[in-house]
Amino acid sequence: MSQIKKNSIATIILIVLALAFLLESLNFVYASFKKTPNSYEPPLSDISFDDKNVLFISSYSPTHPALFYETTGLAEIFDHNNVNFDIVYMDTEKYNDPENFRHFYNAITYKLNSYKKYDGIIAGDDAALMFVQEYQSELFPNMPIVFFGTEDLAAAERASQNPNMAGVAQKLFLTDTIQLALKVNPAATKICAIVDNSLTGKGDQKQFFAEKRNFPDKEFFTINTDEKSRAQITESLGAIDDHTILIFMSFLSDMDGQHYSLTEALALITKSVAVPVYRTEVGGMGMGVFGGKIYDLKSAGIQAAQMMTDVISQKANISQILQSEPIGGTYYIDTQLMKKFGIKKRLLPKSTVFVNESNGGDSGRKNLSIAAVFFAIALMLVAAAIIVAKKRRKLREEV
Repeated sequence: MSQIKKNSIATIILIVLALAFLLESLNFVYASFKKTPNSYEPPLSDISFDDKNVLFISSYSPTHPALFYETTGLAEIFDHNNVNFDIVYMDTEKYNDPENFRHFYNAITYKLNSYKKYDGIIAGDDAALMFVQEYQSELFPNMPIVFFGTEDLAAAERASQNPNMAGVAQKLFLTDTIQLALKVNPAATKICAIVDNSLTGKGDQKQFFAEKRNFPDKEFFTINTDEKSRAQITESLGAIDDHTILIFMSFLSDMDGQHYSLTEALALITKSVAVPVYRTEVGGMGMGVFGGKIYDLKSAGIQAAQMMTDVISQKANISQILQSEPIGGTYYIDTQLMKKFGIKKRLLPKSTVFVNESNGGDSGRKNLSIAAVFFAIALMLVAAAIIVAKKRRKLREEV
């Protein structure tokens, strides 16, 4: 085989390899920016719902961390099925008193009487469920009502007995979270929950003390923020020792009527304790909460919206819908707090999602780095092909 032919073959090989490395580099660039697709694909309805309207009554304000996940779940179904839905806010995390209920009653009465006809009501969390139960015959007669996010399991069970109600109770992952905490701290003998006397807080307390049967050798107690002043709360938190597992459940106010946002509550808690703070509800990761198994509010919203869609499309009779099975959850852990408390990853579930990593985005940067290397190799191969091609041309000229 002549040298010219050898050079021609070498040039082709180098160009093919260059193209292969270039394509692979593009794959890594794509992977670094690719977003994980949503695993849930909402079903498209075969009926037009342009004239169907649903009212979502939220127990909270628009800034509450739960609301984003709830409305995202609702929208996935309603948007795909062309159902219009409006939202009204009870704002009970700031104004959890009879006066607020009266103002809300007047506002929603005006809205129902003067705006539009609603085909169904969705009640988000405990306060909203209590409201629709109390005023069902007056404000929502014969309307289907779907509830979700209700932490008072007994109240959810009672609501399910109503022929015009169905829903999704919020069974917290306390067992899983306590088991996780005991792996991290096997010497713990006490389990403490931070709670308040809001409707959600009362539901939290019931679920918390129900865990006693699963951990009979542990002492269960609460720090009820509505029964203590700020100074007393700080003192009680300061007394938490290494033998205690601390779970932050609800903290909206203290006995003096001082209201606390999630950020303010966590600032007080984390400043006062020297142990990991666990949580089973959204809000707090990256803000001082160590971790826990977190309830999936978005999926709860999806399920509630699907129930309502089935009812208003007459695919299902609400009186025949059973209370849904509990929604799943995910373990979340703050990696910075892992380092602070000296906790090893081997103690954590394999499915754990790690947040607040100092090297956050490493996966994307790693892919980009590999892409850059492959691209550089491709350029070098192109350069080599050019050199070989020039040599081949020179040999031809000499011939």
